[in-house]
Amino acid sequence: MHSLALRATPDVHMRDVLVLFKSIPDAQLADPGSELSKVLAFKKRLEKSKEIFYGTFDSLDALQQRLEKALGGWDGDLKERDLQTIVLPEVGVDEPEAAEPEEPLARAIKLAASGQLVQAEVVFAQAIRNSDPEPMTQYARFLRRQGRLNDSRDMNLRVVDTLTREGAISPERTGFLSDSLANVGVILRKQGKLSESARTLGEAIDVARNAGVPLPEHLAYALDNLGHTQSQLDDRPAAAASFAEAARTREGLGGSSQIASLLNAGWAAIRLKNFPDAEVSFESAARLAREADDEPQLAHALAGVGSCLEKSGKPNLAIEPLEQALEINLRMNASDGVGIAAGLLARSYIGIGELDSASTYADKVLDSSHTSTNATGLLTAHWIYAQIARAREEESAAVLFQEAIALAEKSGNRTLLKVIQADYFAPTPT
Repeated sequence: MHSLALRATPDVHMRDVLVLFKSIPDAQLADPGSELSKVLAFKKRLEKSKEIFYGTFDSLDALQQRLEKALGGWDGDLKERDLQTIVLPEVGVDEPEAAEPEEPLARAIKLAASGQLVQAEVVFAQAIRNSDPEPMTQYARFLRRQGRLNDSRDMNLRVVDTLTREGAISPERTGFLSDSLANVGVILRKQGKLSESARTLGEAIDVARNAGVPLPEHLAYALDNLGHTQSQLDDRPAAAASFAEAARTREGLGGSSQIASLLNAGWAAIRLKNFPDAEVSFESAARLAREADDEPQLAHALAGVGSCLEKSGKPNLAIEPLEQALEINLRMNASDGVGIAAGLLARSYIGIGELDSASTYADKVLDSSHTSTNATGLLTAHWIYAQIARAREEESAAVLFQEAIALAEKSGNRTLLKVIQADYFAPTPT
C-alpha cells in the first residue's frame, strides 16, 4: 500500500492516527484501580479533544472491520496536507459529584446524555454491581447506541439469565425480561440475522402477554420491533399486523409510548407514499420529544421529517432537519442514528446535484456501519456510492450496484434488496 511507504521515509510526518480500545469488563470498570484509571483518563482526553478518531471494539470481527476500513482509506495516493499538532486537553479522572448524591443509574444516564461517555460507562458499571435488571437494561441500551452490539447482547442475556433463574417474578421484572429479549432481537436484526431476530422477538411478546397483568409498553415495544424485522423479511401482512397490534396496545398511554406510536405511524405512511400524513406524524413526535427532553426520540423524529421531504422531491428542505438529527446522534455517539441521518443527507445532496457533499455523508454512513457492525448500514453505504457514481456517469456505478445487491442478499433484508434492484434496473432519465 502507498501509505506504508511512509515508514521508509524518515522526513515525512505521520499522516493519520487511529486509536482503538478493547472493551473492558464491567467488574474492572466499576473499580478501575490506578493503571486502568490512567487508560480511562486518556480516553476522556481523546473524547474531549474531538480531533483524533478513537473507538472501542467488542469482538475480533468488530476489530477486523475497523482496521479494514482504516487501511482501505489509507490505500491511495498521498496528498499534501497541512502539518497539524494536536494537544490533548487535560482532564481529571473523576467527574465532580453533585451537591446532592445521585443514584449511580441516574448519574450514568445524565453523563451519557451530556456526551461524557467514558465516565458514563464507569458509572453504569458501578450501577449494575447488584445485578439489578433496571440498570443492566439501561447499560445494554447505552452499549447498543455506541455500536457495541456484542457487549449489548451479552448484557441483555445476563438480564435474561438472572430473571429466568429467579423463577416466578414480579410484573415489573417480567417487563425487564421481555425488554431484554426484545433488545437481543433488535441486535440480531442489525447483524442481519433476521430469522433469529423474529424468533427472539416472538419470545419477548410471549413473555409480555403471559405476565398475568397487562404490560402494554413492553408488549408494544416487542411488537414494533417484530414488525420492523418482518418488514425486512418482506412479510408485509405480518408486519402490518404487528404494527397495528402495537398501536392498539398503546392506546391511552402517553409519554414515550405516544411518541413511539407517532413514529411508527410516520414510517407506515412513508411505506404507503403518504408523505403529508407521515410528515404530520413526525412533526408531532418531534414536538412531544422536545417537551420531554428525549433526544433519541427527537433525533428519530427529525430523521423522519427529513426522509419525508427527501422522498417527496424536496431534498433542499430535507437538509436542515437531517443535519439537526445528525448533530444529536453525533453528540450521543449513536452510531446507527448517525448512519441513518447521514444516509438521508447523502441522498438529499444527490437530489440537489451536490455530489461531493453526498460523498462526504456516504463516508459517514460507511464509518458508522463499521462502528456498529450494522449489516444494513454497510449495504446502504455501498448503494449510495453506486447512486453517486451513476450521477457522475462513472463506469464503476454498475459494479457498485452489484456489490450493494450482493450485500443485501447476504444480509437477508429482502425489502431493501428489492428496492436496490429496482433502482439499479430503472431506466436512466433522459
